[in-house]
Amino acid sequence: MYMIISFGHWVDGNPANYNDVYTLTKPLLCIGYETVNLNRSKKLNKVIDAMIYDCFPDGFESIFLKDTVNPISNRDLSNLMISQKSDCINPLSSDPATKGIITLKKLLQNLCEMFQVYWAIDGNGDFRIEHKEYWDNNGSYVTANEVDIDLTVIYPVALIGTNEYTFESNIPIREKFEFGDASNIDFVGNNIDYSECIKKGDEITHSAVDITTDITFVYLNTELSKVGFCLLHTQKIADQIPRFDIVTGEQIFDYEIVSEKGILSQKLIPNAHLSWANLHDSYWKYGRYMPYGKMNGVETDFQVRALKYQSSLSFPYCIGDFNPQKLIRTNLGDGAVKTASFSFKTNYITVELEYIDNI
Repeated sequence: MYMIISFGHWVDGNPANYNDVYTLTKPLLCIGYETVNLNRSKKLNKVIDAMIYDCFPDGFESIFLKDTVNPISNRDLSNLMISQKSDCINPLSSDPATKGIITLKKLLQNLCEMFQVYWAIDGNGDFRIEHKEYWDNNGSYVTANEVDIDLTVIYPVALIGTNEYTFESNIPIREKFEFGDASNIDFVGNNIDYSECIKKGDEITHSAVDITTDITFVYLNTELSKVGFCLLHTQKIADQIPRFDIVTGEQIFDYEIVSEKGILSQKLIPNAHLSWANLHDSYWKYGRYMPYGKMNGVETDFQVRALKYQSSLSFPYCIGDFNPQKLIRTNLGDGAVKTASFSFKTNYITVELEYIDNI
């Protein structure tokens, strides 16, 4: 599905009036401050709700994007705004954008590359978007995943001859990140670098090229490509009297872009939380390929992802209530289910397990 932006309504008739207005306060040529009104933006959460409306009319669920205290960074991401980049380059244009063409798949891919979030249909049948840590912990930001079946106790015969394992062979030497446009050092960012741990490896590129977050650069450079979107970290302006939509009766508030100190520049910058430097510091220390490496040019400890894989093993379905999202204990440790299959002929489950294990 495509995102269609129109003033006051979605042209396909889906949930209406996403014309939240907010202001951007930014340094102007390091001389003073200018307030720029960007009144053609949409709340990201409402955009996603509209895009999945036909299948999920109640919208999506997300602790990560909808709670006022993000479970990973403790920031408020519930008021992220998305705007056509052309309207950020020239917010006073008499010819504003009326269509923002992007598929749901591409929008979610860009969010994945920025925040390390993934979507799935959860156990309640809801469309849910959460950080990798949530999914790895069986749907929790609070408690670690737990062992569901302990084969070392209840069916040790399944472990005979299964001590063979392999490690991930394609570990990157560095991870690169890119936006559609960026100039400020924080928004350009640095690689996550593992070259002090390993000497050979490919580079992985995390590409969010449909998104630009360096909003000051965008506003000051009218010659930039107008293709793509700006994503903005905003907060509701305090002590304001809301307006009301004449069609829906919904309250409409003004928002302002949040300024934050850039990790690399150490300067207070509008929208800095959505710079690569600050995104890395907040959301990318979990699930890395090595227990340590360089992030933002500084030696940093990471929580590693599963890189150790066990040969397949089988056990009868009747030994327990198999939950593929929970862990299985073997002689190699507590493994997460990588793949699982069930044989109706033998009534056996065959699984391949992966383990978190420092290399």
